[in-house]
Amino acid sequence: MNGSHAFCPRLSAFLLLLFGAAAAAQDAESPWYVAGHLGVTLTEDADIRSDNLPTIEFSADLPFKRGWGGGMTVGREFGDNWRLEGEIFRRQAAPDEISVRSATLSLGGLDITDMLKTVFETGGEGGGPAFTVSGRMKFLSFMLNGFYDISTPWPVRPYVGLGVGMVKRTMHKHVEIHLPATFGIMTDFIEDEHEDSWDFMYQVQAGVGIPLTDALELELGYRYKALPSATLHFFRDDASGGAPIKAQINASHSLDLGLLWRF
Repeated sequence: MNGSHAFCPRLSAFLLLLFGAAAAAQDAESPWYVAGHLGVTLTEDADIRSDNLPTIEFSADLPFKRGWGGGMTVGREFGDNWRLEGEIFRRQAAPDEISVRSATLSLGGLDITDMLKTVFETGGEGGGPAFTVSGRMKFLSFMLNGFYDISTPWPVRPYVGLGVGMVKRTMHKHVEIHLPATFGIMTDFIEDEHEDSWDFMYQVQAGVGIPLTDALELELGYRYKALPSATLHFFRDDASGGAPIKAQINASHSLDLGLLWRF
């Protein structure tokens, strides 16, 4: 995470240079455009860690199922190669089954990874997982993107881009943990609550535009969206602000299909 925070100032400085170059290249015929995009999204596993559970320290992966997203952009071209745009994009991701990486007892440091893995993944009622997270995480992002269009002798338009902005993250989650009595603590933890936050986000894009008419263009693109400091909390104490279990939300990858119209 420290590396991500260190990267953010460098990214912002690069974008300022990029946007400055775009402004310098502006001419009287620079067209405006609007675009819409739809895409399939793969969200990287969240990193779950216990924070202040009384007897167990563990880490686990929370994977997400394949999701979908879509958005709209308004932008302007500057010269032959530069573009600057504002974007609003919405996507969602639903959690899948948790996978335990490591677990130790706080007292004595006994490794109980295999036992907790069995309990969490197959020790629940009916032979299913005993640690489950259900719900749907929704992301609504507001981004400022800069693009460089690569000149080629062909009619297609390859491009690369960087963007920074903020994302509104919301999730109504239902969480259940069922531990056997041999653990010596409360056997059932159940939570049903809503959580939302604003988080910084940056994205890297690449793709190709395929002209359909003089004003209309089909775009095929890839997006890498990173959330350096987004955290999901489990069993949060509203009075103290603490949470015994936290999950670091990581990046996502998406393949997009878009339609761009110049006017």
